[in-house]
Amino acid sequence: MNIVLGITGSIAAVKAPELITLLRTQGHMVRVVLTQGGAEFITPMACKALSNQPVYVHFEDAHSSQNMDHIELARWADCILIAPASANILAQCAHGLADQLLSTVFLATQAPVWMAPAMNSVMWQHPATQANIKHLTGMGVQWIGPNSGTLACGEVGPGRMSEPEEIVAQIFSADTSEKLKNTNLLITAGCTQEAIDTVRFLSNRSTGKMGLALAQAAAEQGAQVTCILGPTHATIPTGIKVIHVVSAAEMHVAVMKALPHQNWFIGCAAVSDYTPQQYSPHKLKKSENFEAIEMRLTTDILAEVSQHTERPQFVVGFAAETDNLIASAKAKQVQKSCDMMIANTVPTLEGDSDRHTVTVLFKGTEHTYPLTDKLTLARQLIDCIAKHAATEPAIPETV
Repeated sequence: MNIVLGITGSIAAVKAPELITLLRTQGHMVRVVLTQGGAEFITPMACKALSNQPVYVHFEDAHSSQNMDHIELARWADCILIAPASANILAQCAHGLADQLLSTVFLATQAPVWMAPAMNSVMWQHPATQANIKHLTGMGVQWIGPNSGTLACGEVGPGRMSEPEEIVAQIFSADTSEKLKNTNLLITAGCTQEAIDTVRFLSNRSTGKMGLALAQAAAEQGAQVTCILGPTHATIPTGIKVIHVVSAAEMHVAVMKALPHQNWFIGCAAVSDYTPQQYSPHKLKKSENFEAIEMRLTTDILAEVSQHTERPQFVVGFAAETDNLIASAKAKQVQKSCDMMIANTVPTLEGDSDRHTVTVLFKGTEHTYPLTDKLTLARQLIDCIAKHAATEPAIPETV
């Protein structure tokens, strides 16, 4: 998301560096507009260093930086966030004043606008401020806070700016909660375990964290998520339906049973390719020659889903490789007839790391996401899948 962050003349502006950092960690691009008062509390250089984007204080800054004037800056934004929002900026925006850059961007944008007020409690409660708030609310401005507490002036009462974590959480929740409201998502996550005897099994190191992060990211956007989950110690997010399985065969059965009426399928699980031909009901002894254990291929769940008569509209696979990552993932995408393939190297597939990077393959295009935490990456991937799924023709219902 492209976010224009307006910082005004309030002591709460000292929280801006943390806010910029949190927004960037979530994968958003931030461009800062400082009022002259805001620049008294935090420098343009600090904002530029933290955001890695141009910073604007005066009209001439907007005109001279990459030929972006206030109109273009307003159009660039997916969201306008003013934090802290002083009583002065509330009055300027409410009355349509355009004598400084931030209020002009407010007038020029069609993007959602959020304000996180910060001021003395008497100023907050003054009839003029409350009238401005009512007027701005009627224009569609959305509010975060203010909280009550000890203010910079030493008084106690409403007017304290919400903490950066609260601001980010509220914007993200409001922005995403309805996007996938009518989407049914079936996802596989984690490893499978193929039993050799009563105590031994074949498996892999997948923890299920990436698949569960994808399930959480989709649920955050309102999707109805069913997760077919192999053995894992990872925390299971709320708001999703989980079906626990152990073996590849159990995962296959669960997927086929849940497949009807799904809009998306994401095959994120690390499903065992082979399973023992025979299961021993007793613990095998060393003398019983483990080298003689015969193996057979498991069912290719992703390929079967892609070719099923009740195929979801959009099918996504994961390709984990140690060598020739992109070439192998492209071949796998063709072989399994899926719409999108997400390629990742084995060392960062799951393991103990909570950071991840992948390359998305879709219709001959490639896009690599930078290394970041798995939940942030999952949110970016769900947005990417939603964007491309919207371009795909709906699968006609079978008669």
